[in-house]
Amino acid sequence: MFFLTSSLSPKKDSKKPKSPPGSYGFFALRHLPKMRRDIIGFFQDMKKKHGDVVLFGIRKTRIFMIQSPEDIRHILQENSANYQKSVFYIELKRILGKGLLTSEGDFWKKQRRLIQPAFHRQRISEFTHTMAEETQNLFQEWQSKQKDGKLRVDLSEEMMRLTFAIVGKTLFRSDVKEYSEIIAKNVEIAMQEVTKRLTTIFPPPIHWPLPGNKRLRNSVESMNQVIYELIDQRKKNPSNDLISMLLEIQDEETGEKMSLEQVRDEAITLLLAGHETTANALTWAFHLLSNHPEVYSKLQEEARNVLGDKTPGLEDIGFLSYSRMVLEESMRLYPPAWAVERCAIGHDTVGDYDVSPGTNVAICIYLIHRDPRYWKNPESFWPERFLEENSKDRPKYAYIPFGGGPRICIGNVFAMTEGILILSMIAGKYNLKPVSGHKVEMEPLVTLRPKYGMLMDLVST
Repeated sequence: MFFLTSSLSPKKDSKKPKSPPGSYGFFALRHLPKMRRDIIGFFQDMKKKHGDVVLFGIRKTRIFMIQSPEDIRHILQENSANYQKSVFYIELKRILGKGLLTSEGDFWKKQRRLIQPAFHRQRISEFTHTMAEETQNLFQEWQSKQKDGKLRVDLSEEMMRLTFAIVGKTLFRSDVKEYSEIIAKNVEIAMQEVTKRLTTIFPPPIHWPLPGNKRLRNSVESMNQVIYELIDQRKKNPSNDLISMLLEIQDEETGEKMSLEQVRDEAITLLLAGHETTANALTWAFHLLSNHPEVYSKLQEEARNVLGDKTPGLEDIGFLSYSRMVLEESMRLYPPAWAVERCAIGHDTVGDYDVSPGTNVAICIYLIHRDPRYWKNPESFWPERFLEENSKDRPKYAYIPFGGGPRICIGNVFAMTEGILILSMIAGKYNLKPVSGHKVEMEPLVTLRPKYGMLMDLVST
């Protein structure tokens, strides 16, 4: 997510820093309409005109747009200690609090260490049963609504409901379907309002009684009511779920447990990040598959051969290699987290340019994944590009759907397992047909959503 709200003021150097090409100050204002209308197109234009490192900024905000794997590796991995989360994540704290996604420094390291066991292989193995069961429950719903073996659905909404049910069961060991509509509605409102604030040069103080501020505060409060209610249920009736684990876990050094507020922050981070991104990844995957029947046919053949009619488990994931490549390729073309931002703490050098403290660094994952220097025929949908023989010479940081470095997504294995399993189960049961005339357009908010949903006709095989 690219934003214009002010960041830390860079310190003055004794010598004039070497800055990259681009637009800064008053003349950058002319780009605002394009940014609001088509932020990814703005990134593309700037890269085409200026190259891999581009400067953009207004007032005290300096933003370096970085587009080469070498520089991305430097920022996310080699010198990651010099970069903290940017102002985007400060705004996101209004929704997520101090969860793993938004926290920093020693506090983040402690929380990551405490939560990491939740994503070990044994737990993910247990979670695959939940993933399969909830997917089968969705099939039953679809079958009850079918007429002559056909059903028209908004696949975006269906994947949101499914992944929310899965993460709800794994987090709370309870059926959260009754809360899904409340959460979905308020997440959308909150994301829209946060996005507005991020693309405003002078965002108003959040306590001002403005309509947008009220909508944001009310949406967060509605989500809090749901989360605290679920936490309270687990305090009274502990279970073998993530929330019970968070409530009971103790820091080895201090013996302290997480506060209820911190449990809330981690729970809502896992709940939102754990279903939003996977749902979007699956939606875009099925969009691509519905327009490439030859690829979908291969996916269906693998699903029938590996899964048949059985309930899949973790042991089956390794045999679903084509499903994995399809998911990887769809996340290349439509990365759910389409951009990453950091803010420099101290001085640094990126490429041939000086980075001053307080400079924001924006990485557009969407463009990296379509760069013809690293991807043959980058606009085409070709899952086989992820075969080992087709991937061996590709720079590691040319493909970063889960980020990279120490702050790589903690749930990446969970998400890939869930995505592969759902993808193959649906392929084994249904053919997909895109609805003629339905407009498909990207909406790059915090995640990359289909702006008008994804209408699809499902036909039982």
